[in-house]
Amino acid sequence: MALSIDIISDVVCPWCFIGKRRLEAALELYRARKPAAAAPQVTFHPFELNPDLPREGIARADYIAKKFGARGYSAHDRLVQAGKPLGIAFAFDKIERQPNTLCAHVLIERARGRGFQPEVKEALMKAFFVDGLDLTDERTLVRVASEAGLDRKEAEAALADDKLRPWLEGRAVDRVVVVPNRLVNVVTRS
Repeated sequence: MALSIDIISDVVCPWCFIGKRRLEAALELYRARKPAAAAPQVTFHPFELNPDLPREGIARADYIAKKFGARGYSAHDRLVQAGKPLGIAFAFDKIERQPNTLCAHVLIERARGRGFQPEVKEALMKAFFVDGLDLTDERTLVRVASEAGLDRKEAEAALADDKLRPWLEGRAVDRVVVVPNRLVNVVTRS
């Protein structure tokens, strides 16, 4: 039986990006030590750090001031240092908008059904944290997802799907209050 790993995270959580890369490194070690074992199955589940943000997001500076107060950007140095050995070149200075991530999660979920979920998740995290792209812009979301392997028309359809968004909003994982979070070999809802 393949190892099943369910990751609960948000694309705008820097520690989730770090945790994703650390998991990937651990899985490489696992495969090297157990080459005959079935490949672990990793599935990403949505978690919105800021579900109350408007769909168009807010200015990043306003978000940082409201969420972190006087300490504001002080955590960024620590995150930059934690990301370096993992190949993450955090560029917090490029981020101008703090997005509501529901649309990003819609694309990640659609990519799961098409076999591109890890690639789309990675691409969206990189787009936000490294490239400073605006994840409230649907054209940007579609471009990033399609460059990661999801068909452009399918990405557009996913964002226009009136059924997928409410379904995704209803998928809140019980008792999860902090991310990244992971479940290993636990049966979860599909």
